[in-house]
Amino acid sequence: MPEIDLTEITLRAKNGDTAAAGELYELCHQDIYWYLFYRVGNSQTAEDLTAEVFLRMLRGLPNFQAQGKPVEAWLFQIARNLAIDHYRSDHHN
Repeated sequence: MPEIDLTEITLRAKNGDTAAAGELYELCHQDIYWYLFYRVGNSQTAEDLTAEVFLRMLRGLPNFQAQGKPVEAWLFQIARNLAIDHYRSDHHN
C-alpha cells in the first residue's frame, strides 16, 4: 500500500479541491473522534465536536500555514480547544 501524503492532500484541499478535503476527513476523523471521546466521555458529544472540528478545518484551510507541522497537529489543536470550550460551557449550565 503506498504511503499517504497528507501534505499534498492538504495543499490540494487548501486550494479548493473538495475531494481532497473529503480525503482529509476520511483519513483523520476517527483519530479526532476518539481523542474527543476520551475527553468528553460521551459518544454523541464527541460526534458533534468532531463534526465541528472539520467544519472549522474547511473554514480555516484557505489560511492554514503548516509551519513545519502536519495538518493532524492543527486538527488536534482545534479538537483540544473545542473540548476545553465544551467543559467551560458545561460548567456554566
